[in-house]
Amino acid sequence: GSVLTSSNTGVTSWTDPGTIGGFWSRSGTTLSPTTLGDNITTTGKLGIGSTAAPSFPIQISNVSDFDVFQARSTNTTGTAINLGNTSGASLWNFISTGSAAIEGTGRLLIKDLTTNLVRMTIVGSTGRVGIGHTSPSAVLEARSNVTYTTAGYDPIINIGGSGNAEAGTIYRSFASGQSYVGFESKDPGSLGKTPLVFQEYGGNVGIGINNPAGPLHIRAISGNTFVFIDNNAATTAQSGINLQGGGATKANIYFDPTSGTYGANGALLINNVGASSGNTLLNPSGGRVGIGNNSIPVSLFSVGSTSQFQVNTTGAIIAATGVTSSGTITFSGLSTSGIVTNTAAGVLGTTTTTGSGNVVLATSPTLVTPVIGTATGTSLSVSGQLTSTVATGTAPLVISSTTNVANLNASSLNGATFNAPGAIGSTTPSTGAFTNLSANKLNITTGANASAGTGTLSGGTVTINTTAVTASSLIYVTLTSCSSCGTTYIGTITAGTSFVVNSTNGSDASTFNWWIIN
Repeated sequence: GSVLTSSNTGVTSWTDPGTIGGFWSRSGTTLSPTTLGDNITTTGKLGIGSTAAPSFPIQISNVSDFDVFQARSTNTTGTAINLGNTSGASLWNFISTGSAAIEGTGRLLIKDLTTNLVRMTIVGSTGRVGIGHTSPSAVLEARSNVTYTTAGYDPIINIGGSGNAEAGTIYRSFASGQSYVGFESKDPGSLGKTPLVFQEYGGNVGIGINNPAGPLHIRAISGNTFVFIDNNAATTAQSGINLQGGGATKANIYFDPTSGTYGANGALLINNVGASSGNTLLNPSGGRVGIGNNSIPVSLFSVGSTSQFQVNTTGAIIAATGVTSSGTITFSGLSTSGIVTNTAAGVLGTTTTTGSGNVVLATSPTLVTPVIGTATGTSLSVSGQLTSTVATGTAPLVISSTTNVANLNASSLNGATFNAPGAIGSTTPSTGAFTNLSANKLNITTGANASAGTGTLSGGTVTINTTAVTASSLIYVTLTSCSSCGTTYIGTITAGTSFVVNSTNGSDASTFNWWIIN
């Protein structure tokens, strides 16, 4: 096209823009600054591909080309586009690295210029993505610049659930001297989170615990803990655990659901791998246990075949070598009556005893405190004391002799007899009936069961509490001081509890002594 120009004499004409001097020059469809090193600035908006007014500072629209925008440079470090905001804290670089870039050539970097840290890398030759790492060794590699030497929590990837909630987190942390990678369900801040962790150096795996103490450590957040091993491929398929030490020997703990072999509910077995016998078998049907037998246990507890040790559902031993039981255990080695003995090898036997004599409990081995039940014999000799443990109210010693026997008799105590009892020590009998009582004084009990005491009337009456009073007691009252004296008399008697002293004067406040005679 042409542009309309005017000469200095006022003559107008159509002129090719490329022939016009000034800041711009045109070559075909290309318009360039006359001086290519000049800067082009504008305070308005720049629109490309449309004659409509642009809505943005730079707007490219209505362009049929696939490559709409391209930024390339000859700098060997790379080509960068900067993005930032005057109110933001960071200035960002989008960098296409060159041959001299320290991160490696052919990479797309997202770099935080404020901290000078590369936050994300895409390797062009492999398509690998690194987050926090410029040389990813996997399709996606995420690293954190946080270093732990004590307990910490560094979430790496959050996996969203419904409603944009965090359904799970992949994190790294440090516990009990070990760093580890963890996977946990629910929000990282939830108290109910359940972690699955892998120790970096220990090689231990933890489920529900961050510092597993063994190759596999499972801990429930709350309630009971169960490990489920399920095989629903077929009703006869076995499920279990195979254990192996440093040698070739292996052991299985497994469940065999085969109903025809182990009953309607199958069985839990423990055995050596490949062994045809020697199982430990737990049968859910009736709760039976079998050792060394591959078939359904015939009893509640069975060892080996049906002729070996068994315990039935009532607790009786029904089969055992040398032992039979139906409530009473019989030992085959004890075939004759006598005293049970044993050899140094522990074999039980019997020794027949004949004749008569004393049973002496003072031989080797010494019987320090022999316990003797019901026994009948001529004499019993012990080198120590006889101690009775019979209940209160039962005579600890019964003597049938009706004649006086030296040192021990029903009417003799420490050499004194009933006719001449002598001193009884400090013991005072609580009650007694005597023909004559001679003493220089009489002590009467006081307290809750007192038979004598003092009292003071109040308003002409008073209640005396004592357990010594009976319905037939004789009660004597003697005034010791008079205050509005009246005539005193005994009122209500409550046997075993109290009695009342009354006065004919309702203002009587006298004091008195009282005495109960039963």
